[in-house]
Amino acid sequence: VPDYSTFVFLDFDDTLSDSTDLTRQYCSELADLLSSDVGGDKAAWEAAIRPNLLESRAKYAATFAGNPLGGFNAWIEIERVRVTEAIFSAVAQPLPTSDSVLDFAKRMQFDALTCCNAAFTGASEALLQLFEDGIRTQIASSQESEFLFAALIGAQLESYTESKFGPDLVNCAK
Repeated sequence: VPDYSTFVFLDFDDTLSDSTDLTRQYCSELADLLSSDVGGDKAAWEAAIRPNLLESRAKYAATFAGNPLGGFNAWIEIERVRVTEAIFSAVAQPLPTSDSVLDFAKRMQFDALTCCNAAFTGASEALLQLFEDGIRTQIASSQESEFLFAALIGAQLESYTESKFGPDLVNCAK
């Protein structure tokens, strides 16, 4: 009988999943969803998404470097809306009115990430072996918990993990 009192904590990005490949897949999937949901050209959406995501990552680093307790939860909500507005502006599309911009951004992020799989070869087998050996796997990321959960689903790794820790759970950037 497995003990289940042994834990291992793993980072998601560049430990279980290739973050560069995940970003590429995510931009493509999000562009596909937006062109289907809102209309417009997929290539135009993708051209707008990539630089805005890179800018957001730079803002994250600038905001929280040396200041991890600087209010991640408030920042991520404001940033999601800002990035969504910038992307829609870049493709000259009106913002959705069926949801709040924040809710729309969260839904699109989840739907796109669940279509992405940038897991490293052998990651699933390694997590399965840990599970079968009774080792409880916890996952952490600099991305918020909603992002991590959706990315794990897309990578087909979610069922092997017990807890998903993002900076939103403690309002402290990683």
